Amino acid sequence: MKSEAQSVEPDTPSAARGDAVIATGNFPLDLTTVLTVALQSHVRLLGFLSSPLTTRDEQILLDLGGKLPAPVHQVSKNRNVGLTGDLLTLARLVKAMARVRKSRENLQQCIDFIEKLGHRNTRQLDALQKQLRGLKSEIAWPQEAPASQSYLALLDAESKLEDLAGRNLTYQDGLLQQTREQIEQLGKLLDAGNSAEAGAVWDRIQGNIGNLGGKIQHQLNQQIAVFRGQINELRDWKKFAAAEKKQELIVEISQLQESPGSPPERARQIRNLHERWKKLGYSNQNEELWHQFKEASDKAYAPCKEYFAQQKVRMADNLKHRLGICERLEQYLQNVDRTDLRIVDLKALEKQVQDEWKQYAPVEQGKVKKLQKRFYGALNEVREIRRNTARKNGELKQALVDEARKLLDLENRREAINQAKDLQARWKTVGPSFAREDRKYWSEFRAACDALFKEQEAARKAVRNEITQAIDNSRKILHKLEDVLGLDDTAFRESRKLFASLQNDFHQALSPRIKKERQQLQQQFTALTRKIEGRFRKLPDKKQLQASSALQARAAACIELEDRLMACDNATDFRQVLAGFDRSAWDEMAASGYPRWDRLMEKRLNAVMDLVDPEAMAGLVADTENQARRRLVEAEIKAHLESPEQDRQLRMELQLDQLQSKFGKAPVEDSSARENFTRDFELEFLCLGPFSSVNRRELEERASQVIRRLL
Repeated sequence: MKSEAQSVEPDTPSAARGDAVIATGNFPLDLTTVLTVALQSHVRLLGFLSSPLTTRDEQILLDLGGKLPAPVHQVSKNRNVGLTGDLLTLARLVKAMARVRKSRENLQQCIDFIEKLGHRNTRQLDALQKQLRGLKSEIAWPQEAPASQSYLALLDAESKLEDLAGRNLTYQDGLLQQTREQIEQLGKLLDAGNSAEAGAVWDRIQGNIGNLGGKIQHQLNQQIAVFRGQINELRDWKKFAAAEKKQELIVEISQLQESPGSPPERARQIRNLHERWKKLGYSNQNEELWHQFKEASDKAYAPCKEYFAQQKVRMADNLKHRLGICERLEQYLQNVDRTDLRIVDLKALEKQVQDEWKQYAPVEQGKVKKLQKRFYGALNEVREIRRNTARKNGELKQALVDEARKLLDLENRREAINQAKDLQARWKTVGPSFAREDRKYWSEFRAACDALFKEQEAARKAVRNEITQAIDNSRKILHKLEDVLGLDDTAFRESRKLFASLQNDFHQALSPRIKKERQQLQQQFTALTRKIEGRFRKLPDKKQLQASSALQARAAACIELEDRLMACDNATDFRQVLAGFDRSAWDEMAASGYPRWDRLMEKRLNAVMDLVDPEAMAGLVADTENQARRRLVEAEIKAHLESPEQDRQLRMELQLDQLQSKFGKAPVEDSSARENFTRDFELEFLCLGPFSSVNRRELEERASQVIRRLL
């Protein structure tokens, strides 16, 4: 089924028209249509998002949220404003990403606190669970979409907190059993008149209850209420016991300094502690304890003091802004032309002033009622204007629906389509009516237009399918060209006919109807063609390949012999290895076809065969490695490659020699000479040796880099 935007203007892509409409802020349709148009051009983004989201994905979603209409940030699973499927998922994802960013600092604070929290901190666990549930509910991340790193961190924190909560329940069960035993013990101690121990048990019971859940606390407090009077009577004449309790209050109020609670909650807790302090009355060390308690109280209250001072300034500032909102609304109602209004503008105004009103809260309690009456009086007048405009728009849309239905009976189909396009243009100028009626009007109008455009749309669909198939075929051919480029030299040499065939197939597949992707496909084809043709030009001839194969075989035989000789640690073993070398097998090996390289390879073998002990072998290895390094440095200079640190001095000497020998002569080197040098270097390096096993890997890798660069 076509989208609403496509039905209204078939000749214009919906994504482009949606972006233009959003950019101007002139929404022609109802909220569902506005969001549908805005989201359709971006819905493909869902298919490109990583799971979990990368930082770049998150930034893309945040940027998209800033471009989309403001109502998208009010969409939820239950309040979907008519959106479904991927459109609803994208809207919820954009909204969730914005809320994740807004809550990131608060979430990180929770995560940091969880890392430090133990399973015995019942109150903090309860508070954090509520806070995380609130964050998760506020973010409302769509489960069908990939999650962001921050949201995954929230889920991980929630899991850790659940584990702590489970351990806390076990802890509370043990604490509850312990507390009940202590209550039973308290009763026995009081009956026995053991006041000192009874007071200590009472204190432990109170501490345990304070670390239990709310319902259990209430039950236990009721259970021990019968002992409270007796305990108080026992402590009336033992004021020194109050000092111990005051010490506990000092510790408790000191702990508030590290509490993650909000300033209002902290202030409430501080007041509660002060009240408990007063109830203790006079005690031993009264002044000293009070000084400690007061000092800790002042430190704990410092953030609250600053908060309430800021809150007072903020409430005054909020009052000023809310008065400004009321004045703007009243000025708008006084000057607005009520005969030329758009629903979308009125809705935007309502949302804007309500968002601002919520933003500038709270205000001084004594001024709230009067201010709200003034604000909602003006806002309701704006709503009434919107309702009247919606009724008028509904009448206009019903008239357009009736006209569209009459076109179905018109025999001249071309004229009917032209008139339908004119009706669609007129429909765009009419704002939305009431939501339920608007959907009905649009459904009826679209059904009438769809019946006229059915044949035209079928032809367009066939063209689109043809273009899609042509693009797919072109891409398949490009993949085949990439496969050709990846063949080894032997198979690549035999692929010329296939290459020519693929070139012809591509030109036939690249349909003239392809517009948007044509340039990209052509560029890819041209690049691949140039690479393949360049590789064909650089292929070594068969003689070169045969020479390389023959020299590699002889080099492998030399390396095997050399490695065995280098493994010897005495002259006797050394000579035995030499005696065991099969010279006849060597002589039977195929020649390279190049006497120069055959002589050089023979020279390498003879140099080894003439040795008498490991010491002589070590000297030969050192000489050949120095010779190889010199040739490598010369080649690296030619290829403009860096040489290793140990060969920097040699490189400087060679470069100086080259400057002196070529002074006043302009270097002239064509591609053919460069290629010949590279092929000769490759064969020459096969003839060099012996090398130690460690250095051989380094030298061979450097030689490979030179060859790759020069070719």
